[in-house]
Amino acid sequence: MYGTVLLLAAAVAAAVSFVIVDEMRQNAALTAAAEAPIEGVQTFEDLSRNHIESPVDYPQTPGAGGDHAPVWIN
Repeated sequence: MYGTVLLLAAAVAAAVSFVIVDEMRQNAALTAAAEAPIEGVQTFEDLSRNHIESPVDYPQTPGAGGDHAPVWIN
């Protein structure tokens, strides 16, 4: 009788341990993926931030910083 109870307790403990370890592995993989750089992301430095009234021709599409209208256009 005690052997069966101990065996059942060991099986439950093993199952719980397996679930916890698997969850920790998944969290580690998600953290590593979240910290990895995103392929294709570009940064643009030293862009102006002036409000201007004339049309703006951005060197990239979509425009990323630089001179812009003083009010929202949409």
